[in-house]
Amino acid sequence: MVIPLGGMLRDSAATSPTVQPPAAEAHVDFTERCAEGRAAALYRQAHPQSSGYRRFIGFSLWRALSAPLQDMRLALCEGRSVRDDEGTHNTKVDVSEIPTGDALYAPIAGEEDMVAATIFHYSPGHRWWYFPDMQPHEVIFIKLYDSDHSKAWRCPHTAFRDTTRPDARPRRSMEFRAMAYFSNT
Repeated sequence: MVIPLGGMLRDSAATSPTVQPPAAEAHVDFTERCAEGRAAALYRQAHPQSSGYRRFIGFSLWRALSAPLQDMRLALCEGRSVRDDEGTHNTKVDVSEIPTGDALYAPIAGEEDMVAATIFHYSPGHRWWYFPDMQPHEVIFIKLYDSDHSKAWRCPHTAFRDTTRPDARPRRSMEFRAMAYFSNT
């Protein structure tokens, strides 16, 4: 069973309230706690009488909407090159006003249960791959989180500006996130 989480348009030249720029830091869209909690809540909501699931995968389907050559390429880090203990928790906090002074660093009540991503820093052990001329008919499956950690269970990814191609056009892309559940039987 698959439960959709929604989609996002990204554009390297024109953003708006409904269009974001490409994400230009190495990240995975969930932390372990965030993925596990979100998957359980979504499953209970969709199937309150079910006996549960044995495994789930949070994933994203990504595709370029603009023709090649895109200025901001999508790069994927090979999951087996990422250690389990890597990554920095990055909580998404929505505020109407940015705090100042000591309030900027004050603990946030309930932060551990908020939507959070994992940010990755440079490591010489990471192996990065990118697809230089993505066509609009091609789709990439990105594993954001796999509850089975005996496999490559996450794939850090990022956008980067390719300065070697001065004839590149602004990148417009679409991503669609979902949770896939595998039954107990």
